[in-house]
Amino acid sequence: MNVEMIAALRELEREKGIAFDTILQGLEEAMAAAYKSAWKQEHPDADDDFVGFRAEIDPETGEMRMFQQQLEEVEAEDGETLVMKVLSEEEVTVTDDFKGRIGAQTAKQVIFQKLRDAEREMTYEEFAGREGDIVTGIVQQSERRYTLLDLGKVEA
Repeated sequence: MNVEMIAALRELEREKGIAFDTILQGLEEAMAAAYKSAWKQEHPDADDDFVGFRAEIDPETGEMRMFQQQLEEVEAEDGETLVMKVLSEEEVTVTDDFKGRIGAQTAKQVIFQKLRDAEREMTYEEFAGREGDIVTGIVQQSERRYTLLDLGKVEA
């Protein structure tokens, strides 16, 4: 990661209207998922349910730090649900090992999903307060079971 990557994320923020923190959080989760995917390939016999990864990206410099977590299953207060609890956390050196095809695909899928979720949430928030209001739009397509409308920023 570097300053150019942060600039690209800022551009994405302006283009999509998604908060920079949300984009950065999605990228951190994507990098942790990619690193875990690579770790599972290197340690096929390990019980990966008890190992997690957490990434931190400095929003100014773009420097990434990765932490490997040892997890423990803990029974919740209701006695039925099992929850994962972090036992210990150790910083690991970020290498290029996780940049393989599978790690890259994992990271890409997580990033795109986070962006879609953020856009969907923004659209919902925009129209949730307008429930019951009359809005105008252009009919894009009409079928027996549905009609597709263009409402400006979104299609409904």
